[in-house]
Amino acid sequence: MKQTRTAHKGIFYFATRPDALTYANQHQHPTSRIIAYERGYAIQLRKSGPYVGPTVAAEQRQAMIDWAAHDDGIMTPDEYWHPDTQE
Repeated sequence: MKQTRTAHKGIFYFATRPDALTYANQHQHPTSRIIAYERGYAIQLRKSGPYVGPTVAAEQRQAMIDWAAHDDGIMTPDEYWHPDTQE
């Protein structure tokens, strides 16, 4: 079986664009920023943002844990801009 993903400096590179698309869809990452590089195709989470890789996955998990644990009365991004709350 051919390896379709490698990691280099904390970024996953995929052998083909379809491999990157499949991974992005399976892990609910955006598919609009799949960038071709000499090493392969990388998935960027947002413009000028981080790329998918083992370190990003760990950071995302920790951020979700930290976010779920907070109870300081600060509105979430979804609550901050919601059409029903705007005057």
